[in-house]
Amino acid sequence: MGTVVIRSTGHRNKVEMYANIPSKAEDGNKAINELANKKGISFQYLIQRGHSFNLDEALEEFSTHAREARILHAGSCGGQGLIPDIAPKFKKAPYLFATKGEGKMGINDPILYEMNKRILEGEDIDLPKLWSELEARFTKSGDKKLIKAFQQYILPYKNTALLFTLAYQDAAR
Repeated sequence: MGTVVIRSTGHRNKVEMYANIPSKAEDGNKAINELANKKGISFQYLIQRGHSFNLDEALEEFSTHAREARILHAGSCGGQGLIPDIAPKFKKAPYLFATKGEGKMGINDPILYEMNKRILEGEDIDLPKLWSELEARFTKSGDKKLIKAFQQYILPYKNTALLFTLAYQDAAR
């Protein structure tokens, strides 16, 4: 089927994650859409870890279920460059995490782990605090390539391309 469903247990919030298997992404995306249609759900948090050229296609495919998403993690290479195409697909502006550079598993995994942990425990996501903690973690690692890659990721409230695009959309309405 190309899909994995992960359900939380023993946490404050109930969370279900739907993921495609990268080698079967097309079948997985279709199966996720079918599950979402069957359950009548919309996605609150959308993560795209593959190549950035797949992001627009994935958003189009999940358009019915992703328009309500509040967080979009575009951890793919150059996800930042897709912002003008991505932002209009959402009803409300999502927190959009994107990178100007190369998406790295060593960066994406800790970001997603910390975000998921806070969501599961029902904690507010304080982005400046979270980013400061992640920055300290990467700095402590001493891995200069990882530190440089982390610096290419842009926080939603510091993302001038996103802010400009959203202001333009508001003015055009």
